Amino acid sequence: MSDVAASFGGHVPFPDHHNCAVERIEVAPPPPRARAPLAASGWRAFRRPPGAWHAGGMGFHHVALATADLAATHAFYTEAMGFELVKAVVAPTDAPGGWAKHVFYDTGGDGMIAFWDLHDPRIATVNPSISEGLGLPIWVNHFAFHATDLDHIATARQRWLDQGIDVMEIDHGFCVSVYCTDPNGILVEWCTDTAPYTEADKAAALAALLAEEPELEAPPNPVFHRAERRVDAGETPTEVRQPAVVDAG
Repeated sequence: MSDVAASFGGHVPFPDHHNCAVERIEVAPPPPRARAPLAASGWRAFRRPPGAWHAGGMGFHHVALATADLAATHAFYTEAMGFELVKAVVAPTDAPGGWAKHVFYDTGGDGMIAFWDLHDPRIATVNPSISEGLGLPIWVNHFAFHATDLDHIATARQRWLDQGIDVMEIDHGFCVSVYCTDPNGILVEWCTDTAPYTEADKAAALAALLAEEPELEAPPNPVFHRAERRVDAGETPTEVRQPAVVDAG
């Protein structure tokens, strides 16, 4: 295995960033209940046809995440991803002396990605990894940004390589993806569809969802691209860690 392949590896506080009165809300955990098999649960929602409740489609306005290094995050999402910083809100949190920056980046698609730079006495350290911070492999929780076609994938891959970032590429059969990790330890993906989603796909998806012992598909065959390391004057080269070899999707 190459070294590149090996490296892929209740209170609710509300910040008063709208100048509104806020309070702590005590959230009671739901009572435990037995988990019935999906096939036996009779959830009609799985078979509910599309209706007016989502007519016209719906995208995210934004997804917000914490960061432990705002400067590195800004550099990655503007330089390596090509996103644009369009808004920043700096306001107090609900803790005495606490404050936060909430910065928004236009992805060029149907929504924005935002980051919290937290300065709050209740938060000693921030682990912004949305997978490994929860004890999960890095490939579990991740972001996949839409690429328009294979040319877009090639451009995104080269842009990462030019930034000194190693890239993993996978042809999933129905889509092609390239992957890297951002400075927060989050798996980031560009993905483009290469086949339509058919009625047969939908039926197979529901069958897989309900199956207690689903049939396993063949593992993916990743291709790894090694970037030339860029070292600015006075800086020490830093390896960019990449995700494990899995069919992250």
